[in-house]
Amino acid sequence: MKQIAIRYDDNWGHLWIAAGAYYTHTGGVSNFLCLHLNVSYRNGRFRDGNQGSSQIYGLEYRDSWLSSLMDFSLIETHSTYQHSVPCAVCLAERRTTQLMIPGRVTCPQGWTREYTGYIMSGSHSDKHATSPICVDDTPQVVPGTQGSQNGAHLYMVETRCASLLCEPYTDYREISCVVCTL
Repeated sequence: MKQIAIRYDDNWGHLWIAAGAYYTHTGGVSNFLCLHLNVSYRNGRFRDGNQGSSQIYGLEYRDSWLSSLMDFSLIETHSTYQHSVPCAVCLAERRTTQLMIPGRVTCPQGWTREYTGYIMSGSHSDKHATSPICVDDTPQVVPGTQGSQNGAHLYMVETRCASLLCEPYTDYREISCVVCTL
């Protein structure tokens, strides 16, 4: 089970970083990926240089106003803005089913809550769509990163009512999420 939980290392001491397509590209990968930082390549089976293929870039937080929503106790700078996004491969032992529920902070009865957070994705003005992810509301950053690298971008997702029901949704409100396992 792979879920971007926004923690810099997993239970095994492995380091992971989030990645995606460049925000102005119109094609390429559409989902964010967790890449292992202890990378290995197939011996002699690669070609260096730009082949004009699909490309992948590091993911960075782009909202600068999150301090009222997130718990920054794990981040020295108390900000995620323009930092690279870490991710984790989550292991829920003896639980085989995972469910991410947008718009909720509690799990169905009998399920285990792994974490709560907010739905985030690329911007609506980016040149390609990205799948939304549930980002832990106690985020971390990749140490030693800051400043715009202009790769893949990650923004808070807000609801828009009229097309969504204005009850129970509130126009321009960030949407919460919960990740549950069974």
